[in-house]
This record gives sequence, structure tokens and C-alpha cells, in this order.
Amino acid sequence: MEGERKSKGERGQGTGRWHTRGGRVVGGDRRIPSYGGDYRYAREDKGVEVQLLLFESFGGFARGVREILRKAADVLQNKLTRAQYLDEATWTTKSWLGLQRQRISVVLHTAIAEQAAPVVYLC
Repeated sequence: MEGERKSKGERGQGTGRWHTRGGRVVGGDRRIPSYGGDYRYAREDKGVEVQLLLFESFGGFARGVREILRKAADVLQNKLTRAQYLDEATWTTKSWLGLQRQRISVVLHTAIAEQAAPVVYLC
């Protein structure tokens, strides 16, 4: 009927909650179909587990990132190879974990600076 409000959760109303419909997470009642993605071959044919990793713009690592790095460091006994020690390590990175954290941080901050640069020029 005209003028009646749709009940909460009906299509088109938008509940503001997050749902998984068709494989991708979307807000409200919007649907985005899932697709193979960049890593479909690795996931389906090779059995590789693909994980979304989150980083904060000021350098913080999400728990999942910290766990993955810690497991890798444990496997490598948190030691640098001779080549890493001679070519990549600085006085602040004398362990494998420290070096990887620094490398990730540099890449993140460089990417953020490249994204922010056009905004600075427009002002």
C-alpha cells in the first residue's frame, strides 16, 4: 500500500547489518556476486589458503598478520640468512621478524604517501 513503510529487513529497505550473500560481504541488502578472483587457481587447484590481512595506516598490524609473522619467525628460528644480514639488515633489524616488520612498514607508508600526494597538490 502507498505510504506504508516496509518492514525491517525487506529487500530495498537496508537493515544496516552485514550479510554474506553469494560469497562476498556486503552492507544492508546490497548483493555483489562472488567471482573467481585473482587467486582462484591457487585456491582451487593447488589448495593454497588465501587470507585477507589488515594493516593500519599508522603502522599497526592486525592480529592475523602478527600470528603469521610469528609462525614464520618460529620456523626460521627468527634468524636472518647471511645474505639478509649483509644486504638488508640495519642496526634496528637484527632478527628475521624485525626485518620483515620494517620491510612491510616501509611498503605501507610508501603506498599511503603515494595516495596522499594528489590530495596535497589539489589543496
